[in-house]
Amino acid sequence: MNAFSLTGGDWLFAFKTAGAALLALFVAFRWNLPQPYWALLTVLIVAQPYTGMVRSKALYRFVGTFIGASMAVFLVPRLVNMPQFLTLALAGWIALCLYLSLIDGTPRSYAFILAGYTVALIGFPSVTSPQNIFPTAVARVEEVCLGILSTFVINELFFPRSAVPLYDSRIRRWLEQFLGATMKILQEPPGSGSLESIRHRLSIDLAALDPLSVFAAYDTARSDHIGGMNRLRELIRELLPLLTEIVRHLEVLDRDYPGTMPALRPLLEECRSWMEQTVHHAPLPLPVLLKSPEMAVPDLPESADRLIRSLKTCLISLCNLWEDCHDLRRDLRGNAAIPGSLKPLKPPSSHRDHLLAGLSAIAVFITVVLIADFWIWTEWPDGAIATMMAAVVGSFFAAMDDPVPAIVRFLSFMTTGSVLGILTLFILLPMAHNFLDLSLVLSLVLIPAGLFLGKPEYAIPVLSFSIGFAGVLALSRSYSGHFAHSVNTAIAQNTGIFLMAIMTRLLRSVGADWSVRRLYRSDLSDLALLARPSPAPSTDTANGEGEAALGRIIDRTPQLAIRLQALTPEERRLYSQSFLHPSIGRILLDVSRLQHSLPGPDREHLVRFLEGLSDVFRKHPLPGQMSFRALRKGIRSLEDALSSGHDPLHRNILERLTALETFIPPEDRNVSPLSATGGSAG
Repeated sequence: MNAFSLTGGDWLFAFKTAGAALLALFVAFRWNLPQPYWALLTVLIVAQPYTGMVRSKALYRFVGTFIGASMAVFLVPRLVNMPQFLTLALAGWIALCLYLSLIDGTPRSYAFILAGYTVALIGFPSVTSPQNIFPTAVARVEEVCLGILSTFVINELFFPRSAVPLYDSRIRRWLEQFLGATMKILQEPPGSGSLESIRHRLSIDLAALDPLSVFAAYDTARSDHIGGMNRLRELIRELLPLLTEIVRHLEVLDRDYPGTMPALRPLLEECRSWMEQTVHHAPLPLPVLLKSPEMAVPDLPESADRLIRSLKTCLISLCNLWEDCHDLRRDLRGNAAIPGSLKPLKPPSSHRDHLLAGLSAIAVFITVVLIADFWIWTEWPDGAIATMMAAVVGSFFAAMDDPVPAIVRFLSFMTTGSVLGILTLFILLPMAHNFLDLSLVLSLVLIPAGLFLGKPEYAIPVLSFSIGFAGVLALSRSYSGHFAHSVNTAIAQNTGIFLMAIMTRLLRSVGADWSVRRLYRSDLSDLALLARPSPAPSTDTANGEGEAALGRIIDRTPQLAIRLQALTPEERRLYSQSFLHPSIGRILLDVSRLQHSLPGPDREHLVRFLEGLSDVFRKHPLPGQMSFRALRKGIRSLEDALSSGHDPLHRNILERLTALETFIPPEDRNVSPLSATGGSAG
């Protein structure tokens, strides 16, 4: 980032952040709080460019700090005479909060993290003076609340920026990219290359909309708009699986029935034109060719005819979904009332890796206990600082597969902040004789920090730099520069972080390939759940379980997309089939909903097929290790059994089974199961 790339919004955010930090510091001095620098540091932690982000983060930080401070007050006086048990209790609380934050997986998880390491920030320094635990906890809560309040007031009073336009612009950009890929696919079918080139990025960008929608919700007081934003996000989640299904149909038609492609082109072109026009115009009637019952192709086999009908059904679903997305977005942008029929959807089910969360919690627990025991055994004066920094850093990066590189980077920026803090403390601060002088000195750091803090890619480096800088500076009402104490503080901070990096490498770090395999197996487990026939007619509970399983599969897709970049080309090719799992899940969910309406003998045929398919998925075969002979034979048997029925129910089930078969590779090719077309991961 250079000065020429900075916008007016960047400079505004930098000055607002510096102003809020100085306001918090000034009030902390006037109130004679024991550690005013915590109010300043809280501003840098809470500050965000948009009001919704500030409100969300401020709320969760306050809740987490209050809970953590209360737990420290509860534990320390009761166990201070038993230091080993106190260490175990504090470390256990930190590990529990970290585990809960990783399992929660929403912006709310920030409160769990704060509740954990606030215990470390208050509890460990109070071990040597337990009689002061309550005043220390109260002071820490006051300092944090002061920083939160200063940030909130400055942000609300001076040029507040709503996160709603940002959310809308991200939605618009995502839809434009999706439309561009769809246009290429429909113009040059089957379009496998166009889909592979964009689905990776679209999957990752889609995941970024989840927290952004939460922040945008804090910027509107209208419950119907909050529900509308959530529903829009859920509708958009269905677009990629549906487009993938269309591409698979086109691939099979182009490979097995090339004579149908010329007849399909007018249909595809009409859909293409309709989707493009819908972006800029009011709702339009569906393309006429989609409503026509037959295709003008002579001597069309029954299997090809069924495949075309299934394709048309997918195209109709895509057009309807595309129209719903744009209608809802127009209502939100125009501040119109969201129709009462558009109730918010159920919160999407998300993938949670309990094993990885447990490993992260165990690594932090063991590291905190070891450092605390070393501190107690050696009577290290600054051991509390090392212990609490290990807890903080271990919590910050626990969601990563391999946190060590990020921890080392954090350590490097924190060391830089500590060095600059020492230079400021002994060179510049002695020249500051009043608060105005102090403000000018701190502005030399706060304004540049604010410029970078507004950029997500720089947020953690700026935060680590600020912790090192503020921790060494340790501002109070009177100047107290002790060089040895400042150096020892910096050494203790860095030692705690360094030991956390070592223990994380030994106990917790995993490779991207390990995570990809776990995510892939989790996908297969949910596909097995979707394929498993429910014993009773369809109920809300059964539908809810299926929708939850499909939601988890969709949620894993961006996680896989991110990690695929770290794999070898061959591994990327094999595991890129994970992009197809949401589409397969949609088909299985549809079949599951339809099966109970079939008459007895036909339903028994379908149940046997689904049970066999569920057993195959439950065995978690790796890519390239699944046999398709039984699966293909089962579909043929079902087609024979169900083809005698000419009612819409039988036709719908046959079409969904035909759609499922498009994800099975041809028998004469040695390719991966239910795999992509052999391209890269995109």
